[in-house]
Amino acid sequence: MSVGAREGIDPESQISAYYQFVSRAYRCVSLNLEIDGQKFDLQEYKHLVGIIDDDHPDIVIIKGAQLGLTIAHILKAIDRAIREELRGTLYLFPRERDVTDFSKARFARILAENPELGRHVRATDSISIKEIAGTYIYFRAAGTKAGGSVGSKAGLKSIPIDDLYYDERDEMPDDRVALADRRLDGSLKPHRTALGTPTVPGYGVDEQYQESDQRTFHHKCANCGGWTCLELGWPECLVLG
Repeated sequence: MSVGAREGIDPESQISAYYQFVSRAYRCVSLNLEIDGQKFDLQEYKHLVGIIDDDHPDIVIIKGAQLGLTIAHILKAIDRAIREELRGTLYLFPRERDVTDFSKARFARILAENPELGRHVRATDSISIKEIAGTYIYFRAAGTKAGGSVGSKAGLKSIPIDDLYYDERDEMPDDRVALADRRLDGSLKPHRTALGTPTVPGYGVDEQYQESDQRTFHHKCANCGGWTCLELGWPECLVLG
């Protein structure tokens, strides 16, 4: 990519303006966001840059714990709600307690810690619905296959949306997933992301990932200069001595 400098304009400022326009990750960093009391630094989470910026209509992510993926998708959902005229966003969890914990402990805290984002939010009395820049974000429970949480079919009906996020998709009943997918019907710019820990090979997020372009994040070895995907190359990637 080449960025030409116009006469009389500082090249660095021009490049910054360019990335502010095209890169969601860059916008997040430029806001000096604070997450859970700490500065949001993508230098520590480089694997999130491509994920935050990716606007492919159908994304699947095989996730692990403590990788920042939940935060990344909160920021992605908020940015899309602010910058695009969305009909609505649905963020789906297996259990009702997941909805409550997420809304109170994660979503509300991010907005409280970051007034630049919080100023776009209108107060609502509901844990499960938030209004951001004229777009409603719905937090719903789909229920679990084990039957510990049945969720609500009514909560998945009559919600016109453009964005749909599944958190721990494999735990959800397939009929509820299909019902949620129907909420994207009629969308001119549908966007769906499924996140989760795989449970059975060839099912759920694993099946979707096998059908995808299967992107992986590679780390550069400071010693040999080689690039390695630790998830796929561990422990053979270690060279001792």
